[in-house]
Amino acid sequence: MKDVELRRRVPVATMALIGVSLLGIFQLVMLAGGYRLPASTVKKTVPWLYDSFRRFVGEHPDTRPDSVSRSGESGGNPALEAVSGINPEELSVTLEAAEPVEIKPVEDVQPELPVSEPEKEDLLDSDEPVG
Repeated sequence: MKDVELRRRVPVATMALIGVSLLGIFQLVMLAGGYRLPASTVKKTVPWLYDSFRRFVGEHPDTRPDSVSRSGESGGNPALEAVSGINPEELSVTLEAAEPVEIKPVEDVQPELPVSEPEKEDLLDSDEPVG
């Protein structure tokens, strides 16, 4: 009877192992691109996890802050507005006195390569015996 070894199974530990395994598989599938989770869904269902999800996913257009998405509704280029703060519709550019200019062809010039002499071996570093 001394050789018999008994192991006790704990049902909570088994359930926790299954849960962690499923969560790990879900994360691997998400990282591989097999499943997409929009940021708006995360924000609606679990708002306390939204900022962590944005950091995990990175700065993807779906995860932009609300202030940037509101500026994009104006119909302009939201990326330009977000980076520079410039609204392209407000810019007025006029070209006055624009005249055509003749373009001269560029001459092909061969570059001069410097010629160097090969390095001479140092007699003190040679392996030949002296004398």
